[in-house]
Order: sequence, then C-alpha cells, then structure tokens
Amino acid sequence: MIAMTNIFEDIKNTVKGVVGSYLMDMNGEIIAYDVPNLFEKELIQSSSDLFQLIDIFRLKIPINGLEIKADQGFIQLAINKSYILGTFTSKHADESLLNLIMKKAIMGITPEDVAAMRKDAQGTEIPMTEAT
Repeated sequence: MIAMTNIFEDIKNTVKGVVGSYLMDMNGEIIAYDVPNLFEKELIQSSSDLFQLIDIFRLKIPINGLEIKADQGFIQLAINKSYILGTFTSKHADESLLNLIMKKAIMGITPEDVAAMRKDAQGTEIPMTEAT
C-alpha cells in the first residue's frame, strides 16, 4: 500500500507523465498538493471548478472517479466519501495504471494521514478554492 505521507511522490514515481497531484476534502479545501509553481494558479481554479462539477454529479449519482482529457494531457480524479485525489498528467501517461494507483490510494486515506499532511503543510501557504 502507498504511504499517504508520500502519496504524491509515489504516484509520480510509479506513473510516468504525472506532472502534479493534490488532495482536497469534500468542502472544497485543498489539504495538500505537489505541483510545479507554474501550475499553482491552475490548480486553484481547476480544483474549484472540478469540485463544483463533482458536487453536481453527487446529487444525482454516486461518483468515484472522473477523467477530463485535453490535447496536452488529462486530469484524473479518484473520489471517496471524504476526499478527492487529483492528478495532472501529460498525454503520454498510462491512464489505466494511474487509475489503479489512485483508486488504491484513495481507499487507504485515513484521518491520521490527512492530519499529517495538514501538519506538513503548515508554514506553507495552501490556497483555498474559491467558488466561482
């Protein structure tokens, strides 16, 4: 099982083409992230937009994942009742392997893992998502 404290690094090392990852709670708050500085602004905007989309879907149907493809890559999300684990990838990333790794990781997240990630993030400014 992937250790939660190293989840972002483990995903990036396991699946070639992963550019960055983040973990968000079901209130839309980003708990922790590992993305290049260049993508921080996009992370804030896209995570907020994706959270709103997931929230709409959850009102109608159970949802445990979402993938959005673009010309340059894709965003893949794994969702459980409490958290959303998201990745930004290049178009060459192995989607099936990433899906498997993310599902396994999201199932293993505990409140203790999240508390440790929040503690590690203290002193680092974590942007809050903003409703648009």
